[in-house]
Amino acid sequence: MERVSTLNGAVKSRYTYETTSALTEDAFLDEIDPDTLLISYPEDAKEKARLSRLFRDHVRSRQQFEDISITRFPEWDIAAVPDDPTHMRYHCAPAEHSG
Repeated sequence: MERVSTLNGAVKSRYTYETTSALTEDAFLDEIDPDTLLISYPEDAKEKARLSRLFRDHVRSRQQFEDISITRFPEWDIAAVPDDPTHMRYHCAPAEHSG
């Protein structure tokens, strides 16, 4: 999976990881394999370390279907969470694997 976070149209981070996913009646459940996390942007080492800790602390997520917008299959966008002060949006897509 490749995920790009944006704020006001500017890319804030870009990362790839492998996940295990499941569907419930009203949500998408996702669990990140922390050993596969690769952060390619930002290039700042402190910010990469902060993002890495954030991911490792939150490997499981539950996303309500109403907050997901399919842009063009198999890509999708996740809207900003109303309570999130960063107002971050996400664009997700399968990552290209080589080898």
